[in-house]
Amino acid sequence: DGRLTPILAARGNHESQNASIVHLFDVPNENVYYAHTFGGGLLRTYTLNTEIPSGGVQQEWLNQI
Repeated sequence: DGRLTPILAARGNHESQNASIVHLFDVPNENVYYAHTFGGGLLRTYTLNTEIPSGGVQQEWLNQI
């Protein structure tokens, strides 16, 4: 019927590597953590990679945004 279902792809503990998410969903960061804004700034979502230890590069990125 022409409708689209939005997907916000995230890496969980079931994916064996980041590449599967990067190639299937064309995420903007090869480490599969990123932020996306919807509705002209109405909603901002943050997708984190659960396979990256806390306190690493992902936390540095969060501190910068």
